[in-house]
Amino acid sequence: MNNSWIIRLITAVAMSALLYGCGGGGGGGAPSRIVSGVAQAGLIKNGKVKIYGINADGSLTAQPIAEADTDANGKYSANIGGYTGAILVKAFGTYLDEASGKNIIVPEAQALQAALPAGSVTSSQVTISVTPLTDIAVRSAGSTFANISAANQAVSQIFGVNITKTVPVPPTTKDIVSNASTADQVKYTTALATLSQYVANSSTNPATPTSTDLQNAMAQISSGITTGSAQPISSPQVALTMQQAATGMGTNPNITKIFSNISTTSRTQGTITTLTSAGSISAGAQIKTFKVKLTGSYGSDVGAIKFSVGIPSGVVIRTVPDTTEVKNLVATGVFVASGQTLSGSAATFSSQAMTIVIQKAAGGFASGEVATLYVDVPLTATVPVAADFTPLIIEASKIPTGASVSTSSMGILLE
Repeated sequence: MNNSWIIRLITAVAMSALLYGCGGGGGGGAPSRIVSGVAQAGLIKNGKVKIYGINADGSLTAQPIAEADTDANGKYSANIGGYTGAILVKAFGTYLDEASGKNIIVPEAQALQAALPAGSVTSSQVTISVTPLTDIAVRSAGSTFANISAANQAVSQIFGVNITKTVPVPPTTKDIVSNASTADQVKYTTALATLSQYVANSSTNPATPTSTDLQNAMAQISSGITTGSAQPISSPQVALTMQQAATGMGTNPNITKIFSNISTTSRTQGTITTLTSAGSISAGAQIKTFKVKLTGSYGSDVGAIKFSVGIPSGVVIRTVPDTTEVKNLVATGVFVASGQTLSGSAATFSSQAMTIVIQKAAGGFASGEVATLYVDVPLTATVPVAADFTPLIIEASKIPTGASVSTSSMGILLE
C-alpha cells in the first residue's frame, strides 16, 4: 500500500503549525497587550506592580494577570496578553515624600490603586498611572467598580489633569522646567506634591507621615467627591484643606528644595491656582469659613434655639433639595456643629438666608462657638467679612412648663 500521500499531509500540517508558532505566514503568535505607566506618590522606585482583572460582579481575579517591577523612575510595563476586561492595578514599595522629605514605605496591603473599565483596555498599548489621585477615584467608584469611568473623570476634573492617561514627571526642578515635560505632566506632579502637603497638614505627625496617613487622606478626599455631575465637587471641609495645602506648599522647605520657586514658576503657578479652587462648587471659587458664636446668657431651661443668618451677595451656598423644597445645608457640609456638643442640628437655605436650629447638649448651651459655616466665594466676587452676615435669633424653645426665659440677653455673631 502506498502511504506517500499520508506522509505529505503530515508534513504539511507540521510546517503550518511551525509557521503559526513563529509568527510566520503574515501574523499569529500569542496575543500581546502592554499596560504601562508610572507608580508615583513620590516616585515608587524599584517597587512592585500587580495587575488584576475585574470580574462582572466587581470581584478581582484570584491571581494577578500580570506583574512587573518599577524602575528607578517609578515606571513599569507588563504584558496582560489577550485580556480585554476591566483592570485594577496595584503598586507598592518605597517613595520619598515631598512634604516631609522622609521615605514612606507603602506595603502591599496599602498599595496604591488605579482602575480602568473594559472599554479602555482594548488597544495593544494601555497607559495607566498609579497615584494617590487614581486611588481616590477607585475609592469613589464603589465596591463593584461600576462607576470607575465617572470617578476617574470626576477626580480628573477636580484636579485639572487626566489622572489615568497622563504620566507625571519626577518631582524635581530639572523635570519641571524641562521642555521635554508637557504642561499636563507638570500639572500632575504639582498636584501630587499638593496632596503630599495635604497629608502633612492632616497628619498627627507631619514630620514623619506614614502610609496610613496617606490612606486616611485619600479616604477623606474620596468620601466627599460627587461623581457624574457637570462640575464635580468635594465636601467643603476637604476642599478647604486641599486649598490650604496648595497655597502652603511655597513655604515648605522640603518641597521648595525639590521644586525651586514652586509658587512663582510659570509651569506650576497655573496648577496651584487650579488647586486653590479644587473641590469648590464652581470653577475658580475658594472656600471661606466663618464661626457661629453664641453671646450673652443662656439658662439651662433653653432646650433649643432657632435663628437665621442673612447671606451676603456673591456667596455661593451648596444645597441639597429635600421634599419640602427647602435646601438642606447639613447634608452638603455647609453647616457643621463645632466648639461644643449638640444633641441635634438642622440648617436650611431659602431666599438668601439660612435658618438654623440647634438643640442643647448635656448641661445646656454655653456662650462661644457653636458651629462653622463653609461657603464658596468666586474669585470674581468680593470676599465677605463676618459683619456682612446678618445673624438674628428668632426664638428659644423646648422650655419646661412654668420656666421663664428672656431672649433679650441672648445673642449670636459670626467671626
